[in-house]
Amino acid sequence: MYSMPSRADRPPSKADQERIAAGQRLRALRLKRGLSQLGLARNVGLDVYTIISQLENGRGSIPSHEYPIWADALGVEPRELMQLLATSCGSL
Repeated sequence: MYSMPSRADRPPSKADQERIAAGQRLRALRLKRGLSQLGLARNVGLDVYTIISQLENGRGSIPSHEYPIWADALGVEPRELMQLLATSCGSL
């Protein structure tokens, strides 16, 4: 029987790589601010802190309309957060 290869069996796509890189920058920013995943989740109004882990591991992205909330929680301007999470930016 044929089955589709799992995501782990195939190399990450360019979009996957970009989300992973953005997640790593988000994690670095969170740590620089001295926040735990739970602390950041509370600061942005999430009930489930595991969403932070998912974002940091490249499984999802922050909706653009929520950037001001996230930026405030991370102590940066929304534009700075957008630039940090953009694929053309380097690490923190």
